Amino acid sequence: MRRAVLIAALFASTTLPASAQRSQVMDLSIMEALVAVGHADMAGIFSFISEKDSAPAFADFLLRNEKSRKKYIAKVDKDVKKAGGLTAWDHAVLQDVVSVYGSPMGKTLPNKASAKEILHMVNLAGTPTLSLDQISAKRRS
Repeated sequence: MRRAVLIAALFASTTLPASAQRSQVMDLSIMEALVAVGHADMAGIFSFISEKDSAPAFADFLLRNEKSRKKYIAKVDKDVKKAGGLTAWDHAVLQDVVSVYGSPMGKTLPNKASAKEILHMVNLAGTPTLSLDQISAKRRS
């Protein structure tokens, strides 16, 4: 009996707190971005990141993964060409990436973007802000 109580107490002390056990509803922008870069499998990880922190978290991911960064830039390029703008979330991601590249920390990154690529991201970040619904409608037309 005593052994059972000790085992139960051990398991009770190693369970995750309630806040870590439940995932959140993900913003569609992050899901779309993950699919575009070929990492939809990371949706579970990003579901534990609050919506307000998802853009900086995705920007951090792009800073560390050159292939994904190039795929993401191609995705937002298409959105700008087709719809004439980007979502506020896409703007935030691009601004975060560019900000880090412009900081002292940016010099330490192993997969640093070229000056041309950084300038291109700056230009993309300056495009009009549209809702995801507006962009989706223009993609279909």
